[in-house]
Amino acid sequence: MDKEDSVVCKCHGVSGACTIKTCWQGLAPFRTVGDKLKQNYDGAMQVAFNKDGTGLRNTVRSKRSKRRASKEELIYLKSSPNLCQKPDGMVGRHCNSTSGGDNDCDNLCCGRGHETKLVTVKERCRCSFQWCCYVQCEECERQEYQSFCK
Repeated sequence: MDKEDSVVCKCHGVSGACTIKTCWQGLAPFRTVGDKLKQNYDGAMQVAFNKDGTGLRNTVRSKRSKRRASKEELIYLKSSPNLCQKPDGMVGRHCNSTSGGDNDCDNLCCGRGHETKLVTVKERCRCSFQWCCYVQCEECERQEYQSFCK
């Protein structure tokens, strides 16, 4: 990610002796990487093509936004649509009625409610390795309850 990445080393040798030491550039912890991506996502800059189509320009017009995006910043051409503003934007969308997280039905269904149905799920099962060289599976069906936005 940046200069904060650490060097990781490992010793090799008989009975723990460090006769050979191998080092490599380590990655930052997963949480640090995720936080940095979220920070970049939240600060992403909307851009558009120049009139001649040779480059990109910032679409926000103000004195403080005359800066150009650096190579490390996230940019986007179009804003994502707000599906909650469309009458049928969420209808039929799969959600989790018990998660309490981002995929929770209250979040994904924009407060319009959800319904739970018993559905048949097909999946691969009883798989076995066949000589040589592929895996053969049967197709099994099972019933499970799933929630969908109204």
